[in-house]
Amino acid sequence: MENHELASIFTVDVKLKEGSDLEEVNSIIDSEMARFLEKGPSQDELDRVITQANATLIRGLVKIGGFSGKAAASWLGPGRYQLDVLPYGDYKTTAAQVDRSKGLPAVGALPDLAFPEI
Repeated sequence: MENHELASIFTVDVKLKEGSDLEEVNSIIDSEMARFLEKGPSQDELDRVITQANATLIRGLVKIGGFSGKAAASWLGPGRYQLDVLPYGDYKTTAAQVDRSKGLPAVGALPDLAFPEI
């Protein structure tokens, strides 16, 4: 969850086991989100989030060093990062309508802007 001043971003990250059906997993996520939006969190879910928030606060109080943590060299070792991107279909490019060898195309007339009084 990314909290921002006017809006927030909520994401669901899922790591599929080998052989899992992506459509089935998406269906489960959709049904759980629908349940949550309709009924709200259960008391157990609320208790778990409260415990996590309190634990995060307490852990933050005992950390030492920059970026709110201990020296990374003593806690982290060589690792790896993996990003899997699944294709979304057979997309093709189309022929360009602009001859860029002659430079950038001219910008046409811009519309007038009317801003409300402040």
